[in-house]
Amino acid sequence: MMGTENRGRMQRDTLEISAIWEDEIVLSENYEDISDNVRNVSVWNTEAVYEIANETLQKYYEGVFDMVTVGDLFCSCYLKCIAQKEYSDAYGQTKLEILGTIYEYFCRANARKSVVQNESEGRRLIEECGLTWAGTTYYDSQYYYKCMEMQKNLGMLCDEICDEWGMRGLEFGEIESHSRFRPVGGMRFHGVFVWAQMKDNYPCNQYGLKDERMEPPEHFVYLYRNHLKEEERGAVERLGARMKERLRKAVPGEEHCLWRSFLLSGDRNYHNGMSYLLEGNIQDARDEKLYCDAMDFLANFRLYRVNGCVEYLHACSL
Repeated sequence: MMGTENRGRMQRDTLEISAIWEDEIVLSENYEDISDNVRNVSVWNTEAVYEIANETLQKYYEGVFDMVTVGDLFCSCYLKCIAQKEYSDAYGQTKLEILGTIYEYFCRANARKSVVQNESEGRRLIEECGLTWAGTTYYDSQYYYKCMEMQKNLGMLCDEICDEWGMRGLEFGEIESHSRFRPVGGMRFHGVFVWAQMKDNYPCNQYGLKDERMEPPEHFVYLYRNHLKEEERGAVERLGARMKERLRKAVPGEEHCLWRSFLLSGDRNYHNGMSYLLEGNIQDARDEKLYCDAMDFLANFRLYRVNGCVEYLHACSL
Protein backbone atom coordinates (compact mmCIF):
# COMPACT_ATOMS: atom_id res chain seq x y z
CA MET A 1 0.00 0.00 0.00
CA MET A 2 1.09 3.57 -0.57
CA GLY A 3 1.27 5.08 2.88
CA THR A 4 2.41 8.39 4.30
CA GLU A 5 6.01 7.29 4.18
CA ASN A 6 5.74 6.60 0.46
CA ARG A 7 4.22 9.98 -0.28
CA GLY A 8 7.11 11.62 1.54
CA ARG A 9 9.50 9.92 -0.84
CA MET A 10 7.93 11.33 -4.01
CA GLN A 11 10.84 13.71 -4.44
CA ARG A 12 13.03 10.70 -5.06
CA ASP A 13 10.51 9.14 -7.47
CA THR A 14 10.41 5.82 -5.62
CA LEU A 15 7.57 3.72 -4.30
CA GLU A 16 7.36 0.69 -2.06
CA ILE A 17 4.39 -1.65 -2.51
CA SER A 18 4.67 -4.13 0.31
CA ALA A 19 1.07 -5.32 0.36
CA ILE A 20 1.35 -6.96 -3.06
CA TRP A 21 4.96 -8.18 -3.25
CA GLU A 22 7.53 -9.11 -0.65
CA ASP A 23 10.60 -9.53 -2.86
CA GLU A 24 13.19 -6.79 -3.00
CA ILE A 25 13.54 -4.82 -6.23
CA VAL A 26 16.63 -5.95 -8.08
CA LEU A 27 18.58 -2.88 -9.17
CA SER A 28 20.63 -2.99 -12.35
CA GLU A 29 22.02 -0.67 -14.99
CA ASN A 30 18.87 -1.29 -17.03
CA TYR A 31 16.70 -0.34 -14.08
CA GLU A 32 18.68 2.81 -13.40
CA ASP A 33 18.50 3.85 -17.06
CA ILE A 34 14.71 3.51 -17.19
CA SER A 35 14.36 5.07 -13.74
CA ASP A 36 16.31 8.07 -15.03
CA ASN A 37 13.86 8.30 -17.93
CA VAL A 38 10.99 8.32 -15.43
CA ARG A 39 12.60 11.18 -13.51
CA ASN A 40 12.93 13.13 -16.76
CA VAL A 41 9.24 12.85 -17.68
CA SER A 42 7.57 16.26 -17.75
CA VAL A 43 4.29 16.87 -15.92
CA TRP A 44 2.41 14.82 -18.49
CA ASN A 45 4.22 13.50 -21.55
CA THR A 46 2.41 10.55 -23.11
CA GLU A 47 5.16 9.86 -25.65
CA ALA A 48 7.77 9.50 -22.90
CA VAL A 49 5.50 7.25 -20.84
CA TYR A 50 4.88 5.05 -23.88
CA GLU A 51 8.62 4.63 -24.39
CA ILE A 52 9.15 3.82 -20.71
CA ALA A 53 6.39 1.19 -20.84
CA ASN A 54 7.98 -0.47 -23.88
CA GLU A 55 11.48 -0.45 -22.40
CA THR A 56 10.21 -1.82 -19.09
CA LEU A 57 8.22 -4.69 -20.57
CA GLN A 58 11.02 -5.51 -23.00
CA LYS A 59 13.33 -6.11 -20.03
CA TYR A 60 10.63 -8.13 -18.28
CA TYR A 61 10.26 -10.58 -21.18
CA GLU A 62 14.03 -10.77 -21.55
CA GLY A 63 14.17 -11.91 -17.90
CA VAL A 64 16.11 -8.83 -16.75
CA PHE A 65 13.24 -7.39 -14.68
CA ASP A 66 10.79 -9.24 -12.46
CA MET A 67 7.19 -8.28 -11.80
CA VAL A 68 8.19 -6.27 -8.74
CA THR A 69 10.45 -4.04 -10.80
CA VAL A 70 7.78 -3.49 -13.45
CA GLY A 71 5.35 -2.48 -10.71
CA ASP A 72 7.84 -0.06 -9.20
CA LEU A 73 8.41 1.68 -12.53
CA PHE A 74 4.68 1.75 -13.29
CA CYS A 75 3.92 3.51 -10.00
CA SER A 76 6.89 5.83 -10.37
CA CYS A 77 5.51 6.93 -13.75
CA TYR A 78 2.19 7.80 -12.17
CA LEU A 79 3.74 9.67 -9.26
CA LYS A 80 6.00 11.66 -11.58
CA CYS A 81 3.19 12.58 -13.96
CA ILE A 82 0.93 13.96 -11.24
CA ALA A 83 3.69 15.43 -9.08
CA GLN A 84 3.07 19.05 -10.09
CA LYS A 85 -0.25 20.64 -9.24
CA GLU A 86 -0.65 22.21 -12.70
CA TYR A 87 -1.41 18.83 -14.32
CA SER A 88 -5.19 19.29 -14.55
CA ASP A 89 -5.30 22.94 -15.63
CA ALA A 90 -2.51 22.66 -18.18
CA TYR A 91 -3.43 19.34 -19.76
CA GLY A 92 -7.13 18.84 -19.05
CA GLN A 93 -6.38 15.46 -17.48
CA THR A 94 -7.49 14.26 -14.08
CA LYS A 95 -5.38 11.95 -11.95
CA LEU A 96 -7.69 9.07 -12.85
CA GLU A 97 -7.39 9.76 -16.58
CA ILE A 98 -3.61 9.92 -16.31
CA LEU A 99 -3.57 6.60 -14.47
CA GLY A 100 -5.84 5.10 -17.15
CA THR A 101 -3.48 6.18 -19.92
CA ILE A 102 -0.43 4.76 -18.11
CA TYR A 103 -2.32 1.49 -17.59
CA GLU A 104 -3.26 1.41 -21.29
CA TYR A 105 0.34 1.96 -22.40
CA PHE A 106 1.79 -0.65 -20.06
CA CYS A 107 -0.85 -3.23 -21.06
CA ARG A 108 -0.20 -2.55 -24.73
CA ALA A 109 3.54 -2.95 -24.25
CA ASN A 110 2.91 -6.12 -22.25
CA ALA A 111 0.84 -7.66 -25.07
CA ARG A 112 3.28 -6.62 -27.81
CA LYS A 113 6.38 -7.89 -26.03
CA SER A 114 4.79 -11.23 -25.11
CA VAL A 115 3.75 -11.83 -28.73
CA VAL A 116 7.24 -10.87 -29.95
CA GLN A 117 8.81 -13.28 -27.44
CA ASN A 118 6.47 -16.05 -28.60
CA GLU A 119 7.35 -15.44 -32.25
CA SER A 120 11.07 -15.22 -31.52
CA GLU A 121 10.96 -18.65 -29.91
CA GLY A 122 9.24 -20.15 -32.96
CA ARG A 123 11.54 -18.40 -35.40
CA ARG A 124 14.60 -19.70 -33.55
CA LEU A 125 13.30 -23.29 -33.72
CA ILE A 126 12.59 -23.00 -37.44
CA GLU A 127 15.83 -21.32 -38.45
CA GLU A 128 18.03 -23.63 -36.35
CA CYS A 129 16.82 -26.44 -38.63
CA GLY A 130 17.76 -24.51 -41.78
CA LEU A 131 14.18 -23.56 -42.67
CA THR A 132 12.68 -20.17 -43.50
CA TRP A 133 10.25 -18.49 -41.11
CA ALA A 134 7.94 -17.21 -43.87
CA GLY A 135 4.45 -18.70 -43.66
CA THR A 136 4.91 -20.02 -40.12
CA THR A 137 2.49 -19.70 -37.22
CA TYR A 138 3.86 -20.47 -33.75
CA TYR A 139 1.78 -20.36 -30.58
CA ASP A 140 2.99 -21.22 -27.07
CA SER A 141 0.33 -20.69 -24.42
CA GLN A 142 2.92 -19.92 -21.72
CA TYR A 143 3.23 -16.43 -23.24
CA TYR A 144 -0.54 -15.96 -23.21
CA TYR A 145 -0.68 -16.75 -19.50
CA LYS A 146 2.41 -14.71 -18.70
CA CYS A 147 0.82 -11.74 -20.46
CA MET A 148 -2.45 -12.24 -18.60
CA GLU A 149 -0.64 -12.47 -15.27
CA MET A 150 1.12 -9.17 -15.86
CA GLN A 151 -2.08 -7.43 -16.95
CA LYS A 152 -3.84 -8.69 -13.82
CA ASN A 153 -1.06 -7.30 -11.64
CA LEU A 154 -1.14 -3.95 -13.41
CA GLY A 155 -4.87 -3.83 -12.67
CA MET A 156 -4.22 -4.62 -9.01
CA LEU A 157 -1.71 -1.78 -8.87
CA CYS A 158 -4.29 0.61 -10.30
CA ASP A 159 -6.83 -0.51 -7.69
CA GLU A 160 -4.28 0.10 -4.93
CA ILE A 161 -3.46 3.56 -6.28
CA CYS A 162 -7.14 4.48 -6.58
CA ASP A 163 -7.84 3.34 -3.03
CA GLU A 164 -4.93 5.33 -1.67
CA TRP A 165 -5.77 8.50 -3.60
CA GLY A 166 -9.50 8.29 -2.95
CA MET A 167 -10.44 7.82 -6.61
CA ARG A 168 -13.42 5.80 -7.83
CA GLY A 169 -11.37 3.24 -9.74
CA LEU A 170 -10.64 2.56 -13.40
CA GLU A 171 -13.12 0.96 -15.78
CA PHE A 172 -10.71 -1.49 -17.39
CA GLY A 173 -13.23 -2.74 -19.94
CA GLU A 174 -13.93 0.82 -21.08
CA ILE A 175 -10.22 1.53 -21.46
CA GLU A 176 -9.81 -1.54 -23.67
CA SER A 177 -12.89 -0.91 -25.77
CA HIS A 178 -11.83 2.70 -26.49
CA SER A 179 -8.08 2.09 -26.69
CA ARG A 180 -6.16 3.96 -29.37
CA PHE A 181 -4.40 0.64 -30.07
CA ARG A 182 -7.50 -1.21 -31.30
CA PRO A 183 -6.52 -0.92 -35.00
CA VAL A 184 -3.23 -2.73 -34.26
CA GLY A 185 -4.45 -5.51 -31.98
CA GLY A 186 -5.38 -3.70 -28.79
CA MET A 187 -4.11 -4.48 -25.29
CA ARG A 188 -4.33 -8.27 -25.04
CA PHE A 189 -2.17 -11.15 -26.22
CA HIS A 190 -4.66 -12.69 -28.65
CA GLY A 191 -5.53 -9.35 -30.23
CA VAL A 192 -1.88 -8.57 -30.95
CA PHE A 193 -1.20 -12.18 -32.02
CA VAL A 194 -4.01 -12.02 -34.59
CA TRP A 195 -2.91 -8.59 -35.81
CA ALA A 196 0.66 -9.84 -36.30
CA GLN A 197 -0.57 -12.93 -38.17
CA MET A 198 -2.75 -10.86 -40.49
CA LYS A 199 -0.02 -8.27 -41.02
CA ASP A 200 2.63 -10.80 -41.99
CA ASN A 201 0.58 -13.17 -44.18
CA TYR A 202 -1.62 -13.12 -47.28
CA PRO A 203 -4.57 -13.30 -47.63
CA CYS A 204 -4.74 -11.61 -44.23
CA ASN A 205 -8.29 -12.71 -43.37
CA GLN A 206 -7.25 -16.37 -43.52
CA TYR A 207 -4.91 -16.20 -40.52
CA GLY A 208 -5.26 -15.69 -36.78
CA LEU A 209 -7.96 -16.86 -34.37
CA LYS A 210 -11.71 -17.10 -34.84
CA ASP A 211 -12.49 -16.23 -31.22
CA GLU A 212 -9.87 -14.11 -29.45
CA ARG A 213 -11.62 -14.61 -26.09
CA MET A 214 -11.05 -18.38 -26.07
CA GLU A 215 -8.41 -19.51 -23.56
CA PRO A 216 -5.84 -22.17 -24.50
CA PRO A 217 -4.85 -25.17 -22.38
CA GLU A 218 -2.09 -24.12 -19.97
CA HIS A 219 0.61 -26.17 -21.73
CA PHE A 220 -0.22 -25.92 -25.43
CA VAL A 221 2.34 -25.46 -28.21
CA TYR A 222 1.39 -25.44 -31.88
CA LEU A 223 3.55 -24.87 -34.96
CA TYR A 224 2.04 -24.54 -38.41
CA ARG A 225 3.79 -23.85 -41.70
CA ASN A 226 1.69 -23.15 -44.79
CA HIS A 227 3.99 -24.91 -47.25
CA LEU A 228 6.33 -27.89 -47.53
CA LYS A 229 8.61 -28.92 -50.37
CA GLU A 230 9.63 -32.56 -50.49
CA GLU A 231 13.31 -31.59 -50.34
CA GLU A 232 12.60 -29.87 -47.00
CA ARG A 233 11.14 -32.96 -45.36
CA GLY A 234 14.37 -33.98 -43.62
CA ALA A 235 14.80 -30.55 -42.02
CA VAL A 236 11.13 -30.48 -41.02
CA GLU A 237 11.40 -33.90 -39.37
CA ARG A 238 14.44 -32.67 -37.42
CA LEU A 239 12.36 -29.69 -36.34
CA GLY A 240 9.66 -32.04 -35.04
CA ALA A 241 12.18 -34.16 -33.16
CA ARG A 242 13.71 -31.07 -31.53
CA MET A 243 10.32 -29.70 -30.51
CA LYS A 244 9.23 -33.04 -29.09
CA GLU A 245 12.40 -33.51 -27.06
CA ARG A 246 12.49 -29.92 -25.85
CA LEU A 247 8.87 -29.86 -24.76
CA ARG A 248 8.99 -33.20 -23.01
CA LYS A 249 12.01 -32.06 -21.04
CA ALA A 250 10.05 -29.01 -19.95
CA VAL A 251 6.96 -31.08 -19.00
CA PRO A 252 8.11 -34.66 -18.32
CA GLY A 253 5.76 -37.61 -18.32
CA GLU A 254 3.82 -39.42 -21.03
CA GLU A 255 0.51 -40.11 -19.33
CA HIS A 256 -0.82 -36.57 -19.51
CA CYS A 257 0.96 -35.38 -22.65
CA LEU A 258 -0.30 -35.24 -26.21
CA TRP A 259 1.87 -35.12 -29.32
CA ARG A 260 0.45 -34.87 -32.84
CA SER A 261 2.10 -34.15 -36.19
CA PHE A 262 1.10 -33.96 -39.85
CA LEU A 263 3.27 -33.31 -42.92
CA LEU A 264 1.95 -32.77 -46.43
CA SER A 265 4.04 -31.73 -49.43
CA GLY A 266 3.02 -30.67 -52.92
CA ASP A 267 -0.71 -30.34 -52.24
CA ARG A 268 -2.65 -27.13 -52.83
CA ASN A 269 -5.79 -28.43 -51.13
CA TYR A 270 -7.23 -25.63 -48.99
CA HIS A 271 -8.94 -28.09 -46.63
CA ASN A 272 -11.46 -25.48 -45.40
CA GLY A 273 -8.83 -23.60 -43.43
CA MET A 274 -8.81 -26.25 -40.69
CA SER A 275 -6.06 -28.35 -39.14
CA TYR A 276 -5.55 -31.91 -40.36
CA LEU A 277 -4.83 -32.84 -36.75
CA LEU A 278 -8.52 -32.44 -35.94
CA GLU A 279 -9.11 -35.67 -37.84
CA GLY A 280 -7.19 -37.72 -35.25
CA ASN A 281 -8.75 -40.50 -33.22
CA ILE A 282 -9.60 -39.73 -29.59
CA GLN A 283 -9.15 -43.42 -28.74
CA ASP A 284 -5.40 -42.95 -29.19
CA ALA A 285 -5.28 -40.30 -26.46
CA ARG A 286 -4.16 -41.26 -22.96
CA ASP A 287 -5.97 -38.25 -21.48
CA GLU A 288 -9.33 -37.66 -23.14
CA LYS A 289 -9.98 -34.30 -21.46
CA LEU A 290 -6.60 -32.99 -22.52
CA TYR A 291 -7.25 -34.22 -26.07
CA CYS A 292 -10.65 -32.52 -26.24
CA ASP A 293 -9.36 -29.24 -24.76
CA ALA A 294 -6.41 -29.18 -27.18
CA MET A 295 -8.58 -29.95 -30.21
CA ASP A 296 -11.14 -27.33 -29.23
CA PHE A 297 -8.47 -24.65 -29.12
CA LEU A 298 -6.77 -25.95 -32.28
CA ALA A 299 -10.07 -25.59 -34.13
CA ASN A 300 -9.95 -21.89 -33.21
CA PHE A 301 -7.01 -21.22 -35.58
CA ARG A 302 -7.52 -19.86 -39.08
CA LEU A 303 -5.09 -21.66 -41.40
CA TYR A 304 -4.20 -21.18 -45.06
CA ARG A 305 -2.21 -23.53 -47.30
CA VAL A 306 0.04 -22.37 -50.10
CA ASN A 307 1.57 -25.70 -51.08
CA GLY A 308 1.40 -28.50 -48.50
CA CYS A 309 1.73 -27.88 -44.77
CA VAL A 310 3.57 -28.73 -41.56
CA GLU A 311 1.78 -29.22 -38.23
CA TYR A 312 3.21 -30.03 -34.81
CA LEU A 313 1.11 -29.97 -31.64
CA HIS A 314 2.19 -30.63 -28.08
CA ALA A 315 -0.13 -30.29 -25.07
CA CYS A 316 0.14 -31.36 -21.43
CA SER A 317 -1.96 -31.34 -18.30
CA LEU A 318 -0.25 -31.34 -14.91
